[in-house]
Amino acid sequence: MLQGSEAGEQAAVIQWSLMYDKLKWLHAIPNGAFLAGDKKRRAAQMAKLKGQGLKVGVLDLFLPVVMPPYHGLYIEMKRPDGKGKLTPEQKDFRDHCELQGYKVLKCDTAG
Repeated sequence: MLQGSEAGEQAAVIQWSLMYDKLKWLHAIPNGAFLAGDKKRRAAQMAKLKGQGLKVGVLDLFLPVVMPPYHGLYIEMKRPDGKGKLTPEQKDFRDHCELQGYKVLKCDTAG
């Protein structure tokens, strides 16, 4: 992963979290994974993933730890240049989670 990329920043967050027991269950939700193969194979893989529960708009990271007043934390990592924007589906997911009592952050860097 390239340092300074969205993926690199997310990996840095995960590596940092390993130092803290309270962050033990911070995990990635691979909704943005790139699928291999030709168009037909990618379509079949996507159909299978959606059948297994993949949801467009779900954010990148989740920490299932209650920290009142929040039930947990969702994090969406974006490009470190600050130009990454939430998609309409991500905004919808963010709004839903906030109404349910979750903290939601959009982060451009691990720092």
